[in-house]
Amino acid sequence: MALCRPAMRLASLCVIAVTVGSNGAGAADRSLPDNWDDSYLDRTGSEQSMKPVIAVLPDEVKGSPRNIDIKVSDVLTTALSRSGRFELAEREKIQGVVAEQKLKLSGAVDDASQAAEIGKLLGVEAVVIGVLSGATQQLIDKFAYDLTVTTVRIDVRAVSTTTGRILLSESAEGRSESKTVTTASGQRVTGAVDFTAEYNKAATRAASEAANTLASKFPIMGYVLSISGDDITTDLGGEKGIAKGNELVVFRPIGRIVHPVTNKPFGWKKKVLGVLKVKSLDRTSSIAEPAGLDEELKAGDVVVLRPGS
Repeated sequence: MALCRPAMRLASLCVIAVTVGSNGAGAADRSLPDNWDDSYLDRTGSEQSMKPVIAVLPDEVKGSPRNIDIKVSDVLTTALSRSGRFELAEREKIQGVVAEQKLKLSGAVDDASQAAEIGKLLGVEAVVIGVLSGATQQLIDKFAYDLTVTTVRIDVRAVSTTTGRILLSESAEGRSESKTVTTASGQRVTGAVDFTAEYNKAATRAASEAANTLASKFPIMGYVLSISGDDITTDLGGEKGIAKGNELVVFRPIGRIVHPVTNKPFGWKKKVLGVLKVKSLDRTSSIAEPAGLDEELKAGDVVVLRPGS
């Protein structure tokens, strides 16, 4: 049986065998993840980064109910960088393009096509825009102590520069808590609340949530390095976001697909070989075991993380 799945930006053709080999159960889902994109195969052997290259546009919307100044673009940039999943455009380059084009970024938040145009000028794959949409602090009397709860909400949008499609559009919320103990007369015994610091903590957590969600929109791809019995070593490790128990779909590129009219590359024909399950890992590699294979693997086969596994 043949199963075809379109890539995000390029066509792709997958071939899946119906027979089930002796390794693993036959119930494992053999399909490639929804976030797979054949263009990642084109990057192999080139100087192009295997990580998505993105730009976080500077925000102009500041302030909160307490007039706290939170620079959303800064906390988003930091969170995306710490995730290890992205290459980020330099801030100076972004500011230069924005200044040269005299673009009003507050308008770009609601205009995906304009955001995509900015991304093309920057030479990135996606543009990220963040806006502070809420910031509150609440003092709760816990009898033994007072609890200050700070909540920050950030609206985040990510736009593909190739297609103009919105990759992500959602709100991320972060929360921080701080305790203080006071006497009956109101004298503080322990603890002190730095309100600005608490807002920044909450904003950082909201940005981290948004970064993780955006990362799931892009594939994590690696290769089989070696096979020893049921131990399959890959070059995907902890620094690429892999965890014990993750499922990896493994496939073998068969050849390029060329458009019959334009004669331009139009994706790859691929044979999905099965699914692996990560049983141990270090920073740069992992050892997986078969969770359903249809064919014997070999070094150089491609592995892709199944999001949410």
